[in-house]
Amino acid sequence: MAMSIPRGADDAFVASAEGYLDHIETILQQFMDYAGSGEKEQPQPGDVNALVSQLAADFAGLGHEFELSLAELPPVPYRPVSLMRLLMNLMQNAVVYGKSGFSVRTWRDAACAYVAIGDRGTGIAAHELEQLKAPFSRGANARGHAGGTGLGLAIVERIARLHGGSLQFRQRDGGGLEAVVALPLQAPAA
Repeated sequence: MAMSIPRGADDAFVASAEGYLDHIETILQQFMDYAGSGEKEQPQPGDVNALVSQLAADFAGLGHEFELSLAELPPVPYRPVSLMRLLMNLMQNAVVYGKSGFSVRTWRDAACAYVAIGDRGTGIAAHELEQLKAPFSRGANARGHAGGTGLGLAIVERIARLHGGSLQFRQRDGGGLEAVVALPLQAPAA
């Protein structure tokens, strides 16, 4: 997004305007992500653990270490860009709201592969957990943070359902929150 700044403009004004434009651009991107959420992307069998490991390495490069506990998984049918967005949203939420104790673990049962992203933040009140999946909803501890539209977890929920899976939240033993995504081992019927 380009904007012409008048000559002699105050540096604080310029910085403020640039900040607002960045925020607007982020909001617009989240609206577009929510509207699209990967319906046109075709699922293909892939290595969920490799994707998790790559994202964890990317976050580590930014100074946010995730402890990994990855079980052996078979190839899972998923939409690569959509699943990457889902995992990035959950990992980013852990960093922003959890502050410490970041972890990602995977496991499977007969029907699904599971990815759980956890943190050791203050957690969320039990009555708020399901509300977080609704568009434009933010938890009480997120309302004080600047930015955010309340679409991130709604996008995650939509992507999980698009894969025939689900998103659940649960309190972690010892404090914090864990988001658990279930991904069917068989692609859902089109």
